[in-house]
Amino acid sequence: RKAGRGSKRYFHNWLRSTAARAIIYVSVDADAFRADLKALMQLGYGLQRLQPFDPEPHRRGVLLVARLELIRPLHGSGD
Repeated sequence: RKAGRGSKRYFHNWLRSTAARAIIYVSVDADAFRADLKALMQLGYGLQRLQPFDPEPHRRGVLLVARLELIRPLHGSGD
């Protein structure tokens, strides 16, 4: 995967088909996180919490840990 591109579309579709009620997303690539977050929000997930960490203060970059929850169930799932 290239930096800043996020996950492949087929992974987002597979994840949505599982109807996982919550996702913990961990990323060291803020641009990829932004791309994935946008795609996941379009699939019915909402960002509930985002916590940045700086595990290596002497280096550039930050670790992002996010919790997303399903706010729009799959059509016809009965939820």
